[in-house]
Amino acid sequence: MDVQRAINREQSFEVTARAVGRFRAAGVRSINIDLVYGLPHQTRDSMEATIALVLKLAPDRIALFGYAHLPARLPHQRLIAEAALAAGRCELAMAALRGINRWPESDSCGVMR
Repeated sequence: MDVQRAINREQSFEVTARAVGRFRAAGVRSINIDLVYGLPHQTRDSMEATIALVLKLAPDRIALFGYAHLPARLPHQRLIAEAALAAGRCELAMAALRGINRWPESDSCGVMR
C-alpha cells in the first residue's frame, strides 16, 4: 500500500475483486485492467505481486503504462520525493510484461526505447 498511498489512490484487492465480480454479474463481457510501472516506492517484487493478483481476476485485457512524474505541471506530484521514484523503470516494465507472459526473458530494455 506504500505505492498507492504515495499517489493517493488506495484501493485494496478485495474492493477491486468485488467491482470486477459485480461487472461480470451485470453482464459486462470485457474487463480491462490498467497497470502502471515506475510509481513511487514500487519495486520489482511489488510489481510482480500486483500482477499475480490481477491475473486472479482473469481480465480480458491488461494495459501497461509508464508513470509520468511531472511535478512542474502537476502540483500534487511535488509532494513525492525524487528518492521515492522507482529505480529501474525499464526492469519494472519487463517484469510486468513477463508476469503477463508478453515479454520473453531474453529481451533487453533497449528494445523498449
